[in-house]
Amino acid sequence: MEKRHTDEGNRGSTEVVSALIRALKDEMANVRWAAAEALGRIRDPDAIPALAKALKDPIQRVRDAAAEALGRIGDPRVIPVLAEAMEDFNPRVYLAVAEALVHTGESDAVLLLSACLEDSTSTLDVRLKAAEALGRIRDPRAIPELTAALRDSDPHVRSAAAHALGKIGGPDATLALIKALRDSSPSVRQTAMLAIGQIGISDPDVIHELIGALKDSDHYMRQIIVETLGRICES
Repeated sequence: MEKRHTDEGNRGSTEVVSALIRALKDEMANVRWAAAEALGRIRDPDAIPALAKALKDPIQRVRDAAAEALGRIGDPRVIPVLAEAMEDFNPRVYLAVAEALVHTGESDAVLLLSACLEDSTSTLDVRLKAAEALGRIRDPRAIPELTAALRDSDPHVRSAAAHALGKIGGPDATLALIKALRDSSPSVRQTAMLAIGQIGISDPDVIHELIGALKDSDHYMRQIIVETLGRICES
């Protein structure tokens, strides 16, 4: 009985993927976009050829969704497909290539994600996802770009960059995070402080900076600093 249910489940999943692939050819762009989005969530490699064709859809939104779906699938076969699509110079395609490289363990992902983060044409969504992905990789080569992203015009990107630096760690990341404690946004300052606590510190100069930051106007920020200082002394 259990095998029958498994077989039926697999067959149902296959039928859904086939239906979504057909929907990529729908006359309405919003349907094609929704199909690409759904295939990205399912992550079935059987959809790769159809999504590759969708990269040439006349509507930008559909092309973006197809690129992101291919990146989520993460199969090595998507890399040459996305690499060809990079001729569009679309930051979303670059991000999709990087996501695919992350899934396949390729070190080039850091370079592509860094390019997405510092590209002035990248949308807020692309910059945000690039910073988050660099945090997942935890490669020190990304520190300069993440440090630069701490000056991004959007506080969400600055927070994501601070969080990523906390995951990577090291003296350079700590120095960048110390400077971020003076950010105009309370949420960025809080994220930077939490990231410093995640790294762990013993440098007296850094501790002095944290003590000075206790003058922060945000009470939650002061609480995070006190808790971090307590953990430093406890360890």
